[in-house]
Amino acid sequence: MSSTMAMLTLMLFFTVFFFGESKKSSDFVGLTLDTEKPIDPGQCGKFNHGEMKLVQDRLGADRVLICTDKNSMFLWKTIDGSSTIGEYFDPALDCSDVVDRVPAATDGFYWINSKALPNVSKVCNGTDCFSVCFFTWEILCCVHMYL
Repeated sequence: MSSTMAMLTLMLFFTVFFFGESKKSSDFVGLTLDTEKPIDPGQCGKFNHGEMKLVQDRLGADRVLICTDKNSMFLWKTIDGSSTIGEYFDPALDCSDVVDRVPAATDGFYWINSKALPNVSKVCNGTDCFSVCFFTWEILCCVHMYL
């Protein structure tokens, strides 16, 4: 039993020694963030199928995306398979869409593709939205709405 523990300890030591401490996925693929458009990976299509991009999600964390093709529909997907609903490049239809499609969704800002107000981010409290915010890179202006 003690030889097994010694072997596991040795394996753990060499794993940490060779691979270092935990790293972000972006460290392994050698991507850099576009500082002018950190949340926008650009278009995903046949011309760049398989391309990887580093973006910041709605909470400011780095996410590595890959341009994927599913039945001739090109979409940005995270390489770790996590949800992209409510992100700039994958806006939800409304806050109910976030709640329905992301069971672990928490209160916060989500990008919404609203026909009435394009390119908006809404604050969702897990059940409904109570504010609409228009974003530019310099200005954040919130307008309260009753939905």
